[in-house]
Amino acid sequence: MERNPSFSANCNVLLALVHSGSIEQHSTLIEHTVTFLLSQWASGKTSDKWNLSPYYSYMLLSDVLLCLLEQRNEGHLQRLHKNITEHKIPICLCQVVFKTLNSQHEDGSWSHCVEETSYCIIILARCLSLPWEPDLKQGIVKSRDRAMRFISTAQIGDQESGYLWVEKVTYGSSVLRRVYYLTALGFPVEQPEWCDQIRRSFGASKCYTRSMHLLFSEMPLLKKSALHFVGLAFVEASRLAERLTEMRRIVFPRDDMPMTEDKYLSYIPIIWTICNHVGGGVLSSETLWRMILLSMLNYQVDEYMETIVPRLSTSNLNELISHIRKNCGLGSSRGHNSSLDLLPFANTINSSRKRPYDELDDQCNVFTVTGSYMNFVLKHPAVISAPSVTQKELVIELYNFLIAHITQNIDNKVLKASKEPERNLNGTSEPEYSQKNYFKWVHSTAADSTSCPFSFHFFTSLICDTGRSFFDGPRAKYLGQSLTRHLATMCRQYNDCGSAARDNEETNLNSLDFPDFQEGPGRTSNGTGQVETPEQLAEEERREVESTSLMHSKQTMKDKLIGLADFERAQMELAFKELDKAMRSSPTKVQALRVFVNVTDLFGQIYVQKDIASRVKASR
Repeated sequence: MERNPSFSANCNVLLALVHSGSIEQHSTLIEHTVTFLLSQWASGKTSDKWNLSPYYSYMLLSDVLLCLLEQRNEGHLQRLHKNITEHKIPICLCQVVFKTLNSQHEDGSWSHCVEETSYCIIILARCLSLPWEPDLKQGIVKSRDRAMRFISTAQIGDQESGYLWVEKVTYGSSVLRRVYYLTALGFPVEQPEWCDQIRRSFGASKCYTRSMHLLFSEMPLLKKSALHFVGLAFVEASRLAERLTEMRRIVFPRDDMPMTEDKYLSYIPIIWTICNHVGGGVLSSETLWRMILLSMLNYQVDEYMETIVPRLSTSNLNELISHIRKNCGLGSSRGHNSSLDLLPFANTINSSRKRPYDELDDQCNVFTVTGSYMNFVLKHPAVISAPSVTQKELVIELYNFLIAHITQNIDNKVLKASKEPERNLNGTSEPEYSQKNYFKWVHSTAADSTSCPFSFHFFTSLICDTGRSFFDGPRAKYLGQSLTRHLATMCRQYNDCGSAARDNEETNLNSLDFPDFQEGPGRTSNGTGQVETPEQLAEEERREVESTSLMHSKQTMKDKLIGLADFERAQMELAFKELDKAMRSSPTKVQALRVFVNVTDLFGQIYVQKDIASRVKASR
């Protein structure tokens, strides 16, 4: 009996079962084995007991998964769950191909080693039989041909074999090296007639149109990155988007919320996948999926807080805040904002209802839904096994996130009242929100509402070893928190810049509503000597026809906001640079953290070009 499972042994067992004469009789065992292998891949646990090269595991896995697909294509193994054949296997093979291509050296080799290069040639040749798009297939062919030239010119007789194999000690085998070398030189590329189902599984979804490809290619983050084989990212993201669509109601009653189509479901997977590719595929498939799922839920929190929670009365809203505190384990003490100062105008928070409803039922449903969302975050195994300090920090940031949304609702009501003189609750022309300090607001409520601060703690829990802290000491932790705050603030400012028109229509408090952007040098004029308001600017934007450049004749309010976001970016990058120095002993953690930063940054960059959030449906 072995103490732990062998990845290669399970691959070979599955291969034997697939090629047995009675494949249907073994279908249950085949499903169990392939499920185990896919779960090992998803969690990044593919190191083999008998070979030190990661490409050896990739080679065995890709071969056996291709064998399964070929059997399925011939009408066998129809009882295998479609989630395995249509989602998990295509995602896994996309990642195998990407990791292989991404680590190839300029000379065409892998690790400058003939044997490992032979493994990778076999991987690429085997995967070339899949129904990829022509451009993607051509890129894989070029990579394989470069590798073939390397091994063809290598003097394998004179080269050290390398200690890749493991028994009692590591050893090298010139015989095995020559076997794989000869196999790679003559490995055929088969072109089977794939069924429509499998062809769809290795193509990009219709939602990933040419215009979306163009949008991403224009993003500053991707322009400066040498991102090869972007087609693989779109295929992988297509399968993830399909899974995400199936799970869009796991917590929130999305179809019951008066919101337009959730088009962000197609953006979330491709943003995470592309950023992971830019980062060299450092995130495991499991971590990637968990963060994609959390990103969807964070969008839905925003929608739920904007459409359902405002139905609650002031007293029920305070009960909701107490409920959130209780679920976060913060107790009932009033020392930590146990209830917001809702102010007199908060009584109007549910005054605009267009239809009657059972308030008690609404309250119970809201409690249930918010509780389920918090459980999703706080009861994940990685969070439960994290150090108690990390758990507490996550709890506090999650609480701040939810409270920030409630505060935003109240601010929105104040903004709406300020635009209706007959409902001006203070009897003055100056709205309550304008008395807030913009710097404090954008670094607290506004930044917290982006979900970035708490998502950061959740993310670091996922990529840490069980029970270990992500940061190497107090300096690294301090720098990490500084980075996150600047990142969240920058993200909110980009978001406000891109959603100005929608926020104006829905009366949502936006950075541009603050007096800071409407006074002083550079204030925008409409040519009549009168200062333009955010509403007038939004109306102008709606009349513009997809303009891709800012007006050069005058400085706009958005220019000012982007300027502040650029400042926050500079501070964020400085914090990251210092954090990199403080965590030089943990380069993989820093590499993973860069993926998180890039994802948050890319969402912000996209918002500047295109508002991807859903809109509240107009009341009938």
